[in-house]
Amino acid sequence: MRVLRAGFHFLSADMDTLWLSNPFNYISHDLSITIQGQTHKQTKMSGGFIIIHATSKGRKLWQDVIKCQNQNLVDLREQQHLKRKRPTSDFTEQECINNRLNTTKMNLLDPYLFPDGRSFFDLHRPQSRGIVPVVIHGNWLVGLEAKIKRLRSWNLLASTGSSCDPLENGIPYSLSKRSNPVRIRIRILTYNRLQSLQRLFESLQAANYLNDSVALDISVDRPSSEAGSSEKEQWKQVMEYVGDGETHPSKFKWSHGPLSIIVHKKHVGLPGQWTVSTDHQDVQLFLEDDVVVSPHFYIFLKQAIDFYYINESNYDSRMFGLSMQHQHTVLGQRTGFSIRSIDKELNETGAPTFFKYQLLGTWGAVFFPEHWRAFLEWITTIKIENIEEGCTPGG
Repeated sequence: MRVLRAGFHFLSADMDTLWLSNPFNYISHDLSITIQGQTHKQTKMSGGFIIIHATSKGRKLWQDVIKCQNQNLVDLREQQHLKRKRPTSDFTEQECINNRLNTTKMNLLDPYLFPDGRSFFDLHRPQSRGIVPVVIHGNWLVGLEAKIKRLRSWNLLASTGSSCDPLENGIPYSLSKRSNPVRIRIRILTYNRLQSLQRLFESLQAANYLNDSVALDISVDRPSSEAGSSEKEQWKQVMEYVGDGETHPSKFKWSHGPLSIIVHKKHVGLPGQWTVSTDHQDVQLFLEDDVVVSPHFYIFLKQAIDFYYINESNYDSRMFGLSMQHQHTVLGQRTGFSIRSIDKELNETGAPTFFKYQLLGTWGAVFFPEHWRAFLEWITTIKIENIEEGCTPGG
């Protein structure tokens, strides 16, 4: 109230709100509006995120809310002696605010940009429209530990246990590193799925490589100590087919360049296969063994790499690679429900649309050498099993 009397508007936010961008860019600056706030149950206002304008009507409204809340405290003390008690939610400042909205000019904020906990975490309403929220209210969940656990599972909890160097400006363009023809190296990650691996091999063998020499690395994981007999037998079938690169030759013949078989000495899992360090300068294409490629994939990748990586006028220091995966996921979403494709939102013609996105596409992922080396250096500073507790580099 003292802030309003001093002539300042105020924004009040609960401690469990997450600010993903500047909310003042999305609220109304019309001083005829007395109060603005997060939408609650479609027609009400949440007390967890409100803005009051320092006008005569704003001061009057807030004075009424203070009187109402003082009366709430009296009523709460009196009902302690009653057998039939009203729920404590009836005695909050939120109820005081909502009881006065009918006689106040107010503005309910966009529920997709300012979602509550149920809308974002349970119903995924912003995600279903491809919308990244401005402020998320972490309500609809009781208890501090439960809220922290939910934020951590969604990777929305700021790291406090580690730090890492920001990449705000990305990795600058370096002509010397691109003076030689850039080569694309294909890296297949496989374990015990022989049929899908053979299907991938067939599609790769049939592709058009423009008479270029293309290196193919096949990374084969080993069974863990907990693997069953069936799993081990499936792995042996893969090994018999691809060989070990030494005493047992590969039954698969690669006719487009060098072939390398890498069999891990112990079980490393997919994270371990993805993050093996290499000493070459090639642009790497990662293919897990459950995908197939178009006959024209190499032509597309070569042109895209030339456009985004080699051509300095198009080079973006924060762009770390490409993906042949079509967009069907949205940042922050959980899988298992349908979403509207951003691709269709951008282009009504049905033709492919290419756009920069901060969500990694792992189906046919291509990484630029400098960016990939920076990532591998960073990944050595944290434990893979604690990856979600690591830090996220800025930029």
